[in-house]
Amino acid sequence: MTTEDTGLPTKNTAGQPKFKKRLARSMVIALLSFAVLPVLIMGVTGYLRARTLLETQITTQLHSLADVQGEAFAKTFETKTIRLDRLSRRSGFLHALTKLIEVPRNTIYTKVVQDEFDAVSNPDGTPIFDEFFVMNTDGEIYAASNTNWVGISLADTPEYEQLVGENKHEFSVYGFAELFPDQFVILSPASLQNSKKEPLGTLVGVTGSEKVRAYLDAIQTGNPSVQAYLRSSTNDVFVHIDPYRKVLTSFEPQPEQLESIVTFLAAPTGKLMRFDNHEDMEVVAHARLIEPINTALILEIPTSVAYGQLESLAPFTILLFFGTLLVLGVVLWLATNRI
Repeated sequence: MTTEDTGLPTKNTAGQPKFKKRLARSMVIALLSFAVLPVLIMGVTGYLRARTLLETQITTQLHSLADVQGEAFAKTFETKTIRLDRLSRRSGFLHALTKLIEVPRNTIYTKVVQDEFDAVSNPDGTPIFDEFFVMNTDGEIYAASNTNWVGISLADTPEYEQLVGENKHEFSVYGFAELFPDQFVILSPASLQNSKKEPLGTLVGVTGSEKVRAYLDAIQTGNPSVQAYLRSSTNDVFVHIDPYRKVLTSFEPQPEQLESIVTFLAAPTGKLMRFDNHEDMEVVAHARLIEPINTALILEIPTSVAYGQLESLAPFTILLFFGTLLVLGVVLWLATNRI
């Protein structure tokens, strides 16, 4: 008896393989769709977490470096203030100055003043101050380490009141009168009186640009990826070490750079600044005020250096994502084909 004779329905087995393949593809697509989301979330979360940790590390390092170097520089000026005060009370120094007022440019008393200064400023062969000068109450120099300065009046200079006023204090300046043209110096003033409490004027110790250059160079040598520079406290001039001539020189900051630094110093935060610097390089930066001399120390790192490791992590994360997706797809395809 044939199948046709029974009148029973027959099974269409020819279409089953095609149906199973379509079902397998559908299952793979559906499972991959559900798998992609958690893998993607994990990848993005891992990248953002790494970025946050790296930013925290960079912020901590720059803050710590600025604090340590700022405090170290500030302490040197505490020492300078003590030595200057000691010199301003030495009887031999005050007697010689009294005589120079009576007999200007006297070579004997000029030498006594210099010897007294050296005894306090240079006791162990390393001078604390590079230069000095003494002004009378009218602002005219009558004694100095550089005798060519004698007779020069500083009364009309913008910085005069900071040297002789009631609120006189140490400060940094770029291009101070005709004494230091085109140089960054730090001036430390102290009032003088003779034994009769009569004013003898103002003694000013000078920290020269070479000491400032050495200070910035020490920061950069110990931290090669960091660029360090200062902002003067009086005329707001920025100085750094010229990368080619290796000398201390001034530079003009970018408007965005200047605005970021001024805003940060007015209200310091725990975050880093980010701007294009005077060399048109994108950097992250931190600033700290060195209070004894009211001078800002700025430290910056190129973002290409700061986030270099993170930039290499992004392609790796993408590659890992697609690799995981490919392996997962193959596994699901083989699994569904066995159903």
